[in-house]
Amino acid sequence: FDNIMMAGCWNLIDQDGYELLVECQERNIKVKNVGIFAAGLLVGSSNYKYNSNIPENVKDKLQKWQKLSDTYNIPMTKLALQFAFLPVIIDHVAIGIRDGQRAIANAALFDDSETLVPLELWKKAQSQGLIRADIEF
Repeated sequence: FDNIMMAGCWNLIDQDGYELLVECQERNIKVKNVGIFAAGLLVGSSNYKYNSNIPENVKDKLQKWQKLSDTYNIPMTKLALQFAFLPVIIDHVAIGIRDGQRAIANAALFDDSETLVPLELWKKAQSQGLIRADIEF
């Protein structure tokens, strides 16, 4: 096979899929990344991994990401989308939606190609423990 779908393990909150991404890159297997909004947590949902009991470490990460989002004036959804595409082996993302308004808002994320997340933000996030230390930018 030449592609896989990876769900909920490569986003701003959860990066457990890193080893899988490395393996796919070594084998030239393209990745479809889904769950980039952490089951809605990154777009304002009160659920994480489809559970309303959000662990404290996840709440802490969310708060730190929100501070970076505010500091750099980049919406959390834009951060999440661009992070989802950081590994070169990822060729598609799938975004879950709840209603027509969310579909329009998500489509607009792709229209705004001028808003790129600066490298400085990713490095600051990494220094705060929000991005794995072994990832090079």
